[in-house]
This record gives sequence, structure tokens and C-alpha cells, in this order.
Amino acid sequence: MTVPSTYKSVIKRYKSCPEDIRKFYEAFEDLVNDYTYEVSIAYCFLKLEQAYNRTLYGGVRKMRKVHTEIARSVMDKQHLTRDGFLELYENVYGRSLPDTLVRNIKFAEKIRDRIIHGKKVGDKDARKCLVDILAFSEGLESEVKAIASFSPYADMRGLTGKSTSLDKTTSRWVMKGMGFAVS
Repeated sequence: MTVPSTYKSVIKRYKSCPEDIRKFYEAFEDLVNDYTYEVSIAYCFLKLEQAYNRTLYGGVRKMRKVHTEIARSVMDKQHLTRDGFLELYENVYGRSLPDTLVRNIKFAEKIRDRIIHGKKVGDKDARKCLVDILAFSEGLESEVKAIASFSPYADMRGLTGKSTSLDKTTSRWVMKGMGFAVS
């Protein structure tokens, strides 16, 4: 992927994203315009973590019919790491995220880590990080839509339609069996 040469190119890339992703990262443009890249990157990773949780929650609700209360409770308590997300994603969706997509976010994660740990990051790397997050978000949305017909970046009301959920006890066992931390 080409590295944007200016912050305006980063914003142009953001504006080319699907509407659900633009709405999800609603403060993106203002942050890139008005603050340092570090602030924008921190915000994007906060939102990406939310998308990870929404991806897993939506998957267990829609595909595994886990009871709403149980799914929410378990997701609220789940400590989610990068590798943990990938493992749980595979367990919930029955296949792993494509390697090309996972590689797409690795550079951005390294830049995020450098920033959070107080290290210097050049503007070029920061701009690449931001567009990599957007590209990853588009890829994640595409994968989830293809498998489960919903977007973790969109309004998730009506996610399961009129389908019946499992009872709470069975839902706990299903979540535990997929590798979630169930108390």
C-alpha cells in the first residue's frame, strides 16, 4: 500500500471508506486535522478494540445463538489480546481471518506500541499506520459480512432477527467451549 504523503491524503483515504466505517470512526477527520498523529492513532485503536468486541459479540449472537445477557456479560469481562482476538474469531466464525488481512494490521500495531510506550514515530509511519487501520477495518467488515451478514461497524440492532436464543446455561457452555472466559 502506498504511504500517504500528507495528512490530506490520509483524510482522503478515510473519506473513501464505506459509510459504516466512516460513522464508526466519526472523530477521525477532526483528529487528523486538529491534533498530532499520536492522538489519532490512539483513538483509532480504541475504536478498533470496540470493533473486535462487536465482531465477537455479533458472531456469538448471530451464528451461535448465544443468549443476549450471557453474550454481553462474557464480552464485558473478556480480556482481549491481539492473538486472543484472532483465536476467538476463528472459534466463533469457523475460519481464521486471512493472513493478508492480519499482516495488514501488524505494522499499525507496532506503531501504536511505540507511541503508547513513549517512543518517537515519524510522520510517514504514523500516516501509514492510520491508512492501514482503515484498510484492515474494511477487510474485517468484508469478512464478517461474507460469513455472518452483518457489519461490526454498523448499528447492530436487529442482529438476530426473530431467531430464538439458547437458554442461559447452554449459552455459558457454548461460550466456554469457544474459549471465552466464563465465570
